[in-house]
Amino acid sequence: MLKIVFSKAIFCYTRYMKFDQLPLSGSFKLERGGREFERIAFGTVDVNHPKYKKALKELPDKTVIAEQVKLERGHYDREEIIRRFGDILMEKIICSVPEAQPYESTHIVDREDPVKNIKQYELARDLRQLLGDLFIDRGIIGEDERDRIRFYTTIGTPLDKDYGIDGFFEFIDKEGKKHRATIDLTTRDPMFHEPHLLTDIYIWKEKIASNKSKKECSEEIFKLLFSLKN
Repeated sequence: MLKIVFSKAIFCYTRYMKFDQLPLSGSFKLERGGREFERIAFGTVDVNHPKYKKALKELPDKTVIAEQVKLERGHYDREEIIRRFGDILMEKIICSVPEAQPYESTHIVDREDPVKNIKQYELARDLRQLLGDLFIDRGIIGEDERDRIRFYTTIGTPLDKDYGIDGFFEFIDKEGKKHRATIDLTTRDPMFHEPHLLTDIYIWKEKIASNKSKKECSEEIFKLLFSLKN
């Protein structure tokens, strides 16, 4: 069952679904033409960083997770298995190895590409800035607490290749609990895009160019994070 909620500009799609036929390994991401867009918008993880490679080797085997789920639920719940492994990837591979990120998760500075004369990471920076403004405007955090809102790119990692997640925003509440909204950047209309189990929001390249559209997208991300918080 698939339900898609449209934003005002119809470019940022929040996905809620029950999908039970996703693989546990190997790439199922059908879109291949948007790699350059993703790299410029979010940057890539340094997959050759020693700490990243070490963390990757320490991941539990998927079959172990599958057996744990079966023990708890009495059957192999594929959705739960995929979710749990995705959570481990985010926590153990992305958040625990900040050195492999192309920027600080709480302070994103765009970078000029001298060859192509374009700015990299600008979308990630702008969305995090706008998201922080929304949390501040609603009195959820103070101006000096923007570091409670973080962004991590996952491009180049198993989250990107196997689960369709290009990055995620993270909000840390006063109790220290983490709330996450996962993002998939796409060069195709998400209406005709095969949905991914772990993707919360799709950002369509054709509808994200203006500051207005970025603001509306940040509002979608805020709504999701705030709903998770409550």
